Amino acid sequence: MEREAAAHLPVLVDEVAFLLRPRRGGWVVDGTIGMGGHAERLLEAGGESTRVLGIDRDPEALERARRRLARFGDRVRLRHGSFRDVGAHAGEATCPDDASRYAVSGDACIAIAASEVPA
Repeated sequence: MEREAAAHLPVLVDEVAFLLRPRRGGWVVDGTIGMGGHAERLLEAGGESTRVLGIDRDPEALERARRRLARFGDRVRLRHGSFRDVGAHAGEATCPDDASRYAVSGDACIAIAASEVPA
């Protein structure tokens, strides 16, 4: 696992963590979780009350993300599918009722619940 994580360096991970600033906890949705690098950083930055719903179409990517994020336990929920169906995935993952208000933009999506967007 460490070799796998070392082989993959997520792009602009510090910038993403800074811009989303998950400092109050809540749910973060990574709509293209890939190998989990951005999610890992957001979980580290956000503390114990931050949770991630990771979605990806690639089962191999989900398995890699599962291994990388295992240390975060039940703070991570992974779903196979498209980020375009974030509301359905959020419901299955027992995210908050406002899951339909998640912002989704483009093919590479990292979204944060509308109620958690930093000012």
